[in-house]
Amino acid sequence: MAKVKNGKSGEHLLEDYTQKFMKPLTAVSSLKVLLEPKLEALKIDVGLIQEEHKKLKDRVEDVEIDLAEVSPLVVEHHQHIQSLKKKVTVFRATVDDAEYHSRRNNIRVVGLLECADKPTMDLYLATWLTDWGLSCPHSFQWREHTVPSHPRHCEPY
Repeated sequence: MAKVKNGKSGEHLLEDYTQKFMKPLTAVSSLKVLLEPKLEALKIDVGLIQEEHKKLKDRVEDVEIDLAEVSPLVVEHHQHIQSLKKKVTVFRATVDDAEYHSRRNNIRVVGLLECADKPTMDLYLATWLTDWGLSCPHSFQWREHTVPSHPRHCEPY
């Protein structure tokens, strides 16, 4: 056999190279054996994640479709609520006005002298109520309705 520079024959060199490469190859094959079950587990996990992703994607699409159907209704209901709020405001004002003008909230004072000047009458009425031991509201409206001294004579038709 022919000898190479370092004094080894070709067969010995081949054996050296084979041993040199076999150690890493054995390590790789042992790693492969260790990693294969883990790779299979990862493949299963990835498959489960993909299934879950598809389910979530389908749910999101369903929600988007439902949202597209509901959005115009929300706008319509919002407008309806605004119009109802306006009506409630008008009705409250009407009820307040009706309650204010109902006789149960009015005081009839008989024998109180009439004054020509309204601020004077307001002051006089506040003083008069306080003298009687009644509290005078901060804001009240004085409406003066005089009763005629003589009853009217009504003629039949």
